[in-house]
Amino acid sequence: MEKTARTKRIAAGICCLLAGVLVAGWAIGKYLPAAPREASPERSETSWEFISYSTVEAENVVDVPLGAPYLLENLLQGEKHFTDFGELDEGERALARHKAKQPDWSYECSALSMKVGSAKAVSLQAFSEWYPHYAEVYSGFVKAADGVVILVDITLANKADADTRMPSFSLWTEGIDGSSVDVIGSGWQVDRGILTELYGEPREGNFKSYQLKDRWNMLAPGEEKSCTIPFVVSRGALGTTDQAPAYDLSQFCIATWDCESATAYRFWLG
Repeated sequence: MEKTARTKRIAAGICCLLAGVLVAGWAIGKYLPAAPREASPERSETSWEFISYSTVEAENVVDVPLGAPYLLENLLQGEKHFTDFGELDEGERALARHKAKQPDWSYECSALSMKVGSAKAVSLQAFSEWYPHYAEVYSGFVKAADGVVILVDITLANKADADTRMPSFSLWTEGIDGSSVDVIGSGWQVDRGILTELYGEPREGNFKSYQLKDRWNMLAPGEEKSCTIPFVVSRGALGTTDQAPAYDLSQFCIATWDCESATAYRFWLG
């Protein structure tokens, strides 16, 4: 075990399990999109920037090798735990009081076994060709963004005796923000547009956009669920150039966290 001034890093397993084989043609079949529909307002490219909206420094970091399962127990998450009420102005406090009524404000994820099976990177343009509805809805964004879609296949199993929700995730790599400080919750956030494209359904009376189904992120006792978690990053963040176009994901991980213990869990992609 290696310990630094800021974090103690815990090895989460002695050896890696073999990574699952990347699934060719993952865009075919179960998640085949319907015909393109009317476009909705454009999205901002800031949706795929690396962000650090938390100031909670990780006291512990657990590194999990690709393919290895790890039991996540009683993760406390939610925006409440990243909010310093003493720093808010009157308007921000009013907004915080409104958010406090929402289920995402503070929640606990019980005993969940998680593992990363595989990860794949494709250009945003290629993804849009596979999902024409997404290209139609976000046409301006797709044309303007030199982005790469990273698709991480994970498996979660609920080991608790009650329903529990999936934890929040980010895509993380060291030093991308120019800082050596480990801050929980930082990284590229899950791309909501692509997630909804993969697992959503048309809104009632509004066929131009999709919405996630109720309880899509809940697991019943004993239930096991496999899903794909999407992120969008710039080619530059991957160190990709025209001369070296290959995508290397070995320095990236999908991260989740526990706010109570200030622990970051990092499931590495290679």
